[in-house]
Amino acid sequence: MRSRAANRRGVFAGRPGDALFAASHVATGEVPLLPPLCIGTGPGTVLFGEYGSPRGRPMRVFASRDGGARFEMVHAFAPGEVLHVHNVVWDAGLSHYWVLTGDFDAQPGIGRLSDDLTRFEWFVRGEQRFRAVDVFDCGDRLVYATDTQLEANALVSLDKRTGRCERLHPFEGSCIYACRFGGLYAITTTVEPSQVNASRDATLWISRDLERWECVLRAPKDRWHADYFQFGSLVLPRGASDREVVMVSGQAVRDFDGAVWIGRPA
Repeated sequence: MRSRAANRRGVFAGRPGDALFAASHVATGEVPLLPPLCIGTGPGTVLFGEYGSPRGRPMRVFASRDGGARFEMVHAFAPGEVLHVHNVVWDAGLSHYWVLTGDFDAQPGIGRLSDDLTRFEWFVRGEQRFRAVDVFDCGDRLVYATDTQLEANALVSLDKRTGRCERLHPFEGSCIYACRFGGLYAITTTVEPSQVNASRDATLWISRDLERWECVLRAPKDRWHADYFQFGSLVLPRGASDREVVMVSGQAVRDFDGAVWIGRPA
């Protein structure tokens, strides 16, 4: 089993316990790689989409079948079709991948990539309510929190069959991180001030049923400018854990910056 990671320099893979990960080989051709925001997994496959704000170039989805050592392109969005790819998520019930994209006009959307990685089609797109970074798979629906500075953010339920969309719970900022800890669902908000998202606090919200939510941690943005020192965020791990132990770290926030907060439900 291999572990995978990414930063602004590229994508890396290694075995659990390795002190250093090796750089993955990504077949990019003549177009330089834009490293991902998230790395997803499916049956025998590791996938990611490019993240960045380029102009005049395709944004691509890459896949590896050897645990992350080597990646090849499996889909390319035309220049301008999406600003970037947020995530690629496997749906075990429907046996395909969900591809989450952003950010403006027709660019935000959720599409379906076939299990053999050869066919892509849009499911919903073109509205900020379809702008998501991570999702909870609830069988017949996807539940996610929106990541937008243009509208008030909220938890959204998306029917997998019809595409019907329902707002479930408001959030006070952009939602970039979501994670499952045993029977707990966790979502955090990021301080990305706009006319509709004025909060100066990054927050951590917990729920057991995706209906009733409680804010259990609030961290004010630090004094440093977000353009140079990051948005204020409470960062959750990607994926899911079978333990009800919540772990979150701070970025550009007072008191919690550079620290890990670990808690159990009361």
